[in-house]
Amino acid sequence: KVLAIGAVAHVIIGVYDARRVRAQQLAKEQRKLSVLNRVIRHNLRNETTVLGGHASIVAEGVDDPELRESAEKVAHSASVIGGLAEDAKRLQAAFERRPGERGRVDVAALVEDAADAAREAGAETVETDAEPCVALADDRLATAIEELATNAPEHGASEVTLSTRERDGDVEITVSDDGPGIHESESRVITGRDPETQLEHASGLGLWIVRATADAFDGWLSIEAVRADGDGASAAETGTTITLGVPAA
Repeated sequence: KVLAIGAVAHVIIGVYDARRVRAQQLAKEQRKLSVLNRVIRHNLRNETTVLGGHASIVAEGVDDPELRESAEKVAHSASVIGGLAEDAKRLQAAFERRPGERGRVDVAALVEDAADAAREAGAETVETDAEPCVALADDRLATAIEELATNAPEHGASEVTLSTRERDGDVEITVSDDGPGIHESESRVITGRDPETQLEHASGLGLWIVRATADAFDGWLSIEAVRADGDGASAAETGTTITLGVPAA
């Protein structure tokens, strides 16, 4: 019996040692990725700032309308790429699982702040219908809701509606817009219906930040095309409705 107990104890100790070594290896790899991420973001910001500055100088100094238009497009693309560096930082933060930091979060207050952000992003009409809801989350939820609210006007929507409700133990944050919609292939990948290897079209990192936040909180994300002027597949798409679900406190 003593030998059997000793053998079992030896196996248990071996398992814990293996887990400890694996945890140390993962932490080391995470530090490497974090440093690489920071370096890439830093270089992206610097190079896109230089690129955008020179493109603006060219646009102001040429008389040819076509050359001016091309220079303006270069400046705009440089601005977009520079924005991706900041989005990458938020995406990395969203991927982190920090259950010990979660607490009670007033979702209705976050929705009102996100509505202001949507107006600043260019939405002409912003409406809110926020029921009092409290989620079990942290500061990343505010970032995710703001991404949902500003993503629509940044991609052409003029009307945005934000709402909240609590159902079946989850707080549901819904954002609807009248924009051009999200490419079906991208929508399927972001919501997990298709693997990431099937991604054929991407409009930015905003919705990926929302998806990563949902995963970190053990929540979910749904994307639906809003249709009108007909039924079924023949109906015209007039916008998108995105719902983020997170556990209620």
